Amino acid sequence: MPLLNRSVRLAAALLFTLLGACTTLPTQEFAAYKDAFAKARMAGEEVLVDHAALRAQRAELETRASLAAGAKPPPRVVPFKPEEIMLAGQAVDHVAVRFRAWEVVARYNEALTRLAEGKSSQDVVSAVDGLVQSLSDFPLDEIQGLATSIAPLRIIIAEAERERSRQEFLEVLAKGSPLIKDHFIKLLRDDTGDFRNLKLGLNTLQYNPLLRQVGREVRRCETLANAHAQTEPMTGLRNGINAALMRLPTDQAERSPVPAMTYTAAKETVPFTPFAQNALQQCKDGVDDAVERALAKHAEMVAYDEVLKAYLVLLSKVAGSLTAVEEAARKSTPSAPPSRELLGAFITLRQTLLSLRTKE
Repeated sequence: MPLLNRSVRLAAALLFTLLGACTTLPTQEFAAYKDAFAKARMAGEEVLVDHAALRAQRAELETRASLAAGAKPPPRVVPFKPEEIMLAGQAVDHVAVRFRAWEVVARYNEALTRLAEGKSSQDVVSAVDGLVQSLSDFPLDEIQGLATSIAPLRIIIAEAERERSRQEFLEVLAKGSPLIKDHFIKLLRDDTGDFRNLKLGLNTLQYNPLLRQVGREVRRCETLANAHAQTEPMTGLRNGINAALMRLPTDQAERSPVPAMTYTAAKETVPFTPFAQNALQQCKDGVDDAVERALAKHAEMVAYDEVLKAYLVLLSKVAGSLTAVEEAARKSTPSAPPSRELLGAFITLRQTLLSLRTKE
């Protein structure tokens, strides 16, 4: 019996030694990667929410313009038809499609990550099922040619599910990589041109009237100054006004959007009294205020451009992270993909979004 106990103890010690020599799962690294990806998705979807708000703003402006053109306003009381309302609710919204694209990308990432973590076949199958479901729910008509790309992938995934093989799943998901990057991430990337055009159009609708207000203030100052004999204090105020105009963004020909203030004495002038100087100073203050409001509206557009730039970088990092997690999944031992660049892209996008909020 003592000999048997000694043998058991030796076997146990050997077992623990072997287990200790095995590569441990980098749990913290995987958690960091999954957290970074979730944050990246959240920030990316915030850009979509902003775009949805801009689309609603445009729709409101179009309605106002239609009413101003003589269109009849909608009646206060309309028939309530539940069936029609339910059918209308099933229509796929432009922005909702983009949210679903993010869902597909996230599901794909989840499936790859579970493979990289060395999860059980059942866990991998669950993640792949989620990917298949998100692909099935995606409105294929929204992306031309996508249906023909997804159909073969579904068949391949189904075959891998029958095999229940980790390697089979890996090969299937690897074949899906071009689909995810060339269709879904490309859809999100290509949207940015439309996003900017919409924002620029709405911003310009507010910016141009502000420029016209600057012009009116300058001409008012000009009229006031021309009625008086030119003096050094008047010249100083005029130079100050023109310096403010120089702060406005120029057009493509590098011309100021508001002509500079000039002095052309009237046929009969009066002395530039302290009272007149005070009036011109107040007029200059009006110019300064109008310029500041125009610059603030321009700064909002610049901030939105920075958001889109950061969003594009984020999408690039997301695509790169999918490649990294695929490479990690191919390794014989669990290996977490790097998360630093993806997290950095998230932080930059969040900072640009916060900056935009302060300017809106």
